[in-house]
Amino acid sequence: MIKMKYLKMVRNYGEALRCVPKKLRTPEMCWEAIKNDGRALEYVPEKFRTSEMCWAAVKSYGFALEYVPEKYITFEMCLLA
Repeated sequence: MIKMKYLKMVRNYGEALRCVPKKLRTPEMCWEAIKNDGRALEYVPEKFRTSEMCWAAVKSYGFALEYVPEKYITFEMCLLA
């Protein structure tokens, strides 16, 4: 029940992910936050960050490149940012 409350919150405002306790963050919740606001990538745990998630974040918010793990950074992504 509590996770559903947080999920609804990040769907409405992606950067609200920072208010979700780290142990309650899920990959689904992180995706919802990124779809809403690329700035939320900063608050996505490293283990949940995927190449697709990073692309989506950079596409909607170029400065999110700062939080993309080095293994996912490409030349094209840098140009997009």
